[in-house]
Amino acid sequence: RNWLVNKNCLMSGNKGFNISLNEKLNNSPNINSFAVKIVDTKKDEKRRFKTLDDLGVYNELKSILLSLDSKIRTENTVIYLLLKKSLKLIAMGFYEYNKTKKGELFSKARSVVAQALVESQLEVNDFCKTLREVLQSSVLPGLSGLIRKMDMKERPHG
Repeated sequence: RNWLVNKNCLMSGNKGFNISLNEKLNNSPNINSFAVKIVDTKKDEKRRFKTLDDLGVYNELKSILLSLDSKIRTENTVIYLLLKKSLKLIAMGFYEYNKTKKGELFSKARSVVAQALVESQLEVNDFCKTLREVLQSSVLPGLSGLIRKMDMKERPHG
C-alpha cells in the first residue's frame, strides 16, 4: 500500500512496519509531504499453523497416558482405554474443519473423560486419587473451554 504522509508525522520505532521515503511529489498541496511506502512486514512472515501439540488439554491427557507404567495400565485397563479414546477424540476434533462436528467431537471426548472419572472413583488407589484431581482440575475444564469456544464460533454475530 502507498499513502501520502506528512514527513513530520512519521515516527520512528513503528514495530511491524517498514517505512521508506520515496521521491518528493510535484503536485503535493503540502511542501513537507512525501510519497511514503509503508509495508506491513508482519504479512511477509510465514504464518505458523497451530499443531495438536499446541493444545494444552491434549498435552495434559497425553502426559498422563505416557506416565503410566504397565502395572497401572493392567490394573486400570478400563480407565486407560477411556483416556486413550478421549485423546483420539480430541485429536479428531482438533483437525476437523466443520465447527459443528468439531464441537461434537470435543463433547464426546468430555463425556469419555467423565466416564473415566467415574471409573477412577470406583477404585481405591493412589493413582486413581491423583487422576481424579487432574481430570477435575485441568482436563475437564480444558475440554469445556474448547466446547464453549466452538459454541461461540457457531453463533451468528449480531
